[in-house]
Amino acid sequence: MIAAHGSLHIRRWQNRYLVSATHPSPRQVQAKLDTALRTRTAAALAPIQTLLLAPLEAEALYFIRHIALEWQVDSAADIDELARRGAQALGTALAKTLAEGENDNVIRFRDRAAYLARFVNDCAVGDAWQRWYYASFDGLRHLPASMAIRTALTEEPALGLNALLALNNESKRRVLAALSAYDIQRLLQSWDEPAANADTCFAEALRAAMQSPGIAYSIEYHALWLYLSISSGGGTASVSACIAVAALIEIMRELPPAQRIAWIAAFEDAIPPASHTYLQWLHRLPLEVRRHGMQQLAAVMDMPATAVPVDNAYTSFGGAFMLLSILDDMHLDEHTQDWPDLQATDAPPLPATQAMRWLLLAHAQGAQRMRAFLADPLWRHLLGVDARVSVDTITDWLHGLGAERLRRWRRCSMEGAKQILPNTERQFLARPASPWSRPWHAAIVMTAEQLMRYFAQKIPGFAASSASYLHAQFLDIGAQIDYPHAGSEYGHLQVTLERPPLALLLNLAGLNRGQSEIPWLSTPSLRFFSRE
Repeated sequence: MIAAHGSLHIRRWQNRYLVSATHPSPRQVQAKLDTALRTRTAAALAPIQTLLLAPLEAEALYFIRHIALEWQVDSAADIDELARRGAQALGTALAKTLAEGENDNVIRFRDRAAYLARFVNDCAVGDAWQRWYYASFDGLRHLPASMAIRTALTEEPALGLNALLALNNESKRRVLAALSAYDIQRLLQSWDEPAANADTCFAEALRAAMQSPGIAYSIEYHALWLYLSISSGGGTASVSACIAVAALIEIMRELPPAQRIAWIAAFEDAIPPASHTYLQWLHRLPLEVRRHGMQQLAAVMDMPATAVPVDNAYTSFGGAFMLLSILDDMHLDEHTQDWPDLQATDAPPLPATQAMRWLLLAHAQGAQRMRAFLADPLWRHLLGVDARVSVDTITDWLHGLGAERLRRWRRCSMEGAKQILPNTERQFLARPASPWSRPWHAAIVMTAEQLMRYFAQKIPGFAASSASYLHAQFLDIGAQIDYPHAGSEYGHLQVTLERPPLALLLNLAGLNRGQSEIPWLSTPSLRFFSRE
């Protein structure tokens, strides 16, 4: 590796000496040359290093996979002369290699932050260890992806923050989704400093939250997103303020709209300082500042906007693409013929069948990630779900369907059920409970189990697998989406799926490659590829 600010690191140097067969002491020649190269090369390079690095960018890192050197020497020369000849050969080869620009043998990063950013992104995708230029991270190779990313980012916290800020929204979202709540906490702790002005930090966190109030995977995920959003905009980011605001959003979202104002008014009694760790920081704020901020959040609580616009074509729910054709075969339209559309204020109606497809795909992600799927901008776009359709809108719509439609839906779910899964296997899909009524929650979970069984049956030997196992081994992956270009002859949506642990079995079953036509998507024609 070459760091243009003045350092050259050679990871492995292999020598091969060709000595005349008539030479009386070839071993002595080898020992002399080894000593010269091992002990004197660095000093011999010093006079030419500045000249060699001058054309390179000041903070850039250059990685060269392999350089072949060949030069002749007089074995009778002194060690310093031998080292100079070696340094000259290396300098000439380096200059020639760098002049060729980036290729399979040479890769350049703008600075250390860009290098770290690329590593954590590739680590989140799952193919970091296939790339030769990450040798410096070899100590993390056997760690789970979340732990490896967190360790790399916290080794130098300021550098780790700059690396995350260097990512575009698509990659940033991918990396955050790969982190566990615990590792996000550790990451935030590495940046945590006392807030110089609590009021300002609270205002910044509120502003960031109201610009992207959508549901996140967890309080920790949302707090980290807020922190990065504020930092990237040059604002005053406070870890404690971001965590507190993210926790407020999560708590108030669970309350019916009519109860939120009352909860805010009774905040001092309802949430004493010791009852919720994430909210303790709020008690440092003046009462009016805190109350006004909470009222602002309540006003935008039901706006399902998300932190990332649709045109950032990446989703953490790539596995859902492999469920689409199965969902299409379930003929849900036959069971929702007389159902009213799902209608939000000032939003176009969403057909009942499409609404149930959306809910089933969301529940199939597991109860912990169901809300995040509902907020995912890419899936909303593909399914034609308006941004004004909120969780409360769904709850009211399901309630309005009535008991008879619920009974018919439940019978539809039971028709394909060949076994009753143990409660331990149902936890993944059913806990925690969704916001809708308990009967509708149970009915939709049952149909989601049916969807997962149909998926399992397509993979030889996995028909009896639980939903949680199928998710961990096959479906818990992201996907890169490439929309067809304007004027393109082909209107395919290209879906590149990341690799799950048992990708080989998906390849054999043909579930992660090929072409599908899903008429009820905004872009019906899909072409699947698997990231190798």
